[in-house]
Amino acid sequence: MEMEGRKKQRNLHVTDDIIFNILRRLPPKSLARFKCVCKSWQSFANQHKYHNQKLILLSSKTIQSIEFEADEIKAVDLDIPFKVGNRMLEIASSNGLLFILIEREGLVIWNPLIGRYKRVSILSNPPEYNGFGFWYDHSTDNYKIVRLIRFSDWLC
Repeated sequence: MEMEGRKKQRNLHVTDDIIFNILRRLPPKSLARFKCVCKSWQSFANQHKYHNQKLILLSSKTIQSIEFEADEIKAVDLDIPFKVGNRMLEIASSNGLLFILIEREGLVIWNPLIGRYKRVSILSNPPEYNGFGFWYDHSTDNYKIVRLIRFSDWLC
């Protein structure tokens, strides 16, 4: 009789895989707020492998994140934490990091989720500049930057 009067207590345990599957679907601002919940959530939000499926659009002075939700598409201006004196020429992304080439200023690698960025120095411009590539190398657990150049007087 005593058991019937009391509610049964159940231990509910949600695995980290399920939690992280939910967290990775959150908008970056929400995920940044949830870093305070516990150390494992903070670690998840800070890790470089975090990848949120969004489209990033670049204009000469702004960057927008385009979020696709059910029947709605939202454009969100990203707050750029570094000075952009000239035009942003190129942007690429890998695992949530953004790689940005700024005219006459160089390269910036930026994690918009945590707001941290790093400027990368580049050598002087070659005669004919063609572009950059940016990707994550799983074999070395590192990011790689490749500069593409063309020499017009190169004979084969």
